[in-house]
Amino acid sequence: MKRHVFLIPGFFGFANLGDFTYWGHVNDKLGELFDEAGMPARIHSVKSLPTASLATSLEIGFDPIEQAQQAFYYSLSSLATGYDFPEPATPYKRALKKLFAEVSDSDANDGIVPTLSQPWGRCIAVAKADHLDIIGHFHGEAEDNGHYDWLTTRSNFRSADFHNVWQRVVDFMVEAEGGISVSRAKVASLSVGP
Repeated sequence: MKRHVFLIPGFFGFANLGDFTYWGHVNDKLGELFDEAGMPARIHSVKSLPTASLATSLEIGFDPIEQAQQAFYYSLSSLATGYDFPEPATPYKRALKKLFAEVSDSDANDGIVPTLSQPWGRCIAVAKADHLDIIGHFHGEAEDNGHYDWLTTRSNFRSADFHNVWQRVVDFMVEAEGGISVSRAKVASLSVGP
């Protein structure tokens, strides 16, 4: 059976902007992970039209590009505030506390989307990342290509984090179909001794 996975950008989402491809890195990573899991999948990127604090600004320094990115991020994150979200369910609280040492308030966001608007269903992953980091546009390492980090947040999200988040998404989908996820298979093979 071939799966169809649809990647749908949110309110400010767009498919491409010049050579910036919104879902490009996620599309590639999911294809790789589904193949690794032995679950062929067709990934569809749905097209749509485009639509910090002083301490952080001082930490960035006087680089005009870094300052402009910080101003852009600060402006976007300010737009994502002003709604009171209900307290998240216990699994989300635990995951947020484990990573951030506290449960986010209604104003916390990834630069575009409020953090507490994101929990839905089972908690698969929690990551310290901004909106572009999670879709693969983070400040990359030397071997990474095509990463555009427009949001300067100093999240320190990198390739291994990106892989881990999307591996957990694929594992969730594999297990939902009654399969054994790649992560569980690796643990099982490590647990079996001679």
